[in-house]
Amino acid sequence: MFQVVLYCPDRHLTYEGSTPDRVGVGGGVTARIRLAQALAGAGCRVRIVANVPRPHALGSVELVPLESCRSLSCDVLILNSTGGKLDLSPVLELDVRARLRQVWVGGEARVQGLETVGYDFVVAPSNYVRKVIGEVWGVPSARRLVIHNGVPEPAKPSWLGRVERDPFRLIYTGHPMKGLAATLELLRLLRAEDRRFRLDVFGGPRLWGQEETPFDPPEGVAWHGLVGQKTLAPALLRAGFSINLQGIADGFGIALAEAMAAGCIAAASHIGAYPELIRHGYDGFLVPGDHASPETLARVAALLIDLVKAPDFCAYLRRNASRSPLPWSVVARAWVGHWQRFFSSGEAPGGEACPECGAERFALADGWHCPGCGRYSRGADGP
Repeated sequence: MFQVVLYCPDRHLTYEGSTPDRVGVGGGVTARIRLAQALAGAGCRVRIVANVPRPHALGSVELVPLESCRSLSCDVLILNSTGGKLDLSPVLELDVRARLRQVWVGGEARVQGLETVGYDFVVAPSNYVRKVIGEVWGVPSARRLVIHNGVPEPAKPSWLGRVERDPFRLIYTGHPMKGLAATLELLRLLRAEDRRFRLDVFGGPRLWGQEETPFDPPEGVAWHGLVGQKTLAPALLRAGFSINLQGIADGFGIALAEAMAAGCIAAASHIGAYPELIRHGYDGFLVPGDHASPETLARVAALLIDLVKAPDFCAYLRRNASRSPLPWSVVARAWVGHWQRFFSSGEAPGGEACPECGAERFALADGWHCPGCGRYSRGADGP
């Protein structure tokens, strides 16, 4: 359908196409590989040019080392930097021929080289990031686009047998800086009431390309470190709750979305993109206030203790949570639908007026998009 190149000049991590499934890697790399696979599944011819050690293929996706690339020729060029120097300017050293150029960003940290590489659109993973790139980065409103990241499908892989969920098991997935200390204190409060509460910790400093640091887990805590999807998937299905209490705002939150898809009930700070992913009391819970304050942690502990005593309500929350995140196949169709609209001079069936800027919205596979300000919503009436 389209020839697509995802170009990422980041050099802080070396990876292959199979890395997310085998040993795990940060959300930026994971999203890049998952989108490429989904676009290939939608009929596109896809190539990733990135810091890979050798030319190889992941299914029908071609992966090419940065060193061996001198030119880029495609219908759609997606420029993406999610770590290291956050600098896209190395693409200026290449002979580039593309009908459409998009810069795909992962968070609110400003990407260098944005002004010089040339772009038709900056694609953000959330309305939260869309506002930042407009108000802080100065990206014009008509050049902003929001497309959420996706989750693997199915949430329960075919290779996985029967998995029993433990309602007292908490899971933390991410860099320790985001909120591990608060999660450990939450566990202490919970275990003071019921010793059945336990915590599994996945991730660690290597998610950000840093050296692993020693961690002596306290009683009730299992430290797993950075693992692949084949290890993480069953752990998510066994867990009762995903703890996402943090002071660092996520531009999207792949770890949260994957936990929800697996049926975990999330307790997440009301910051960043999390309010776009969670409908409070329907598929998870948004927690206001300082994530590490004694008052906040006491409220969350009381909530979790009440929830484990209400299995029917938990089952309702888990069903809703598992249906909330978009699968990558839908996300890919949204990207392709936007390209089709772009190449057909913007013609697409219109919708109601955007509540933010008043422009007539258009529909893609994932929901409603505004060409005036870039605002995205899953449904016609709201987020």
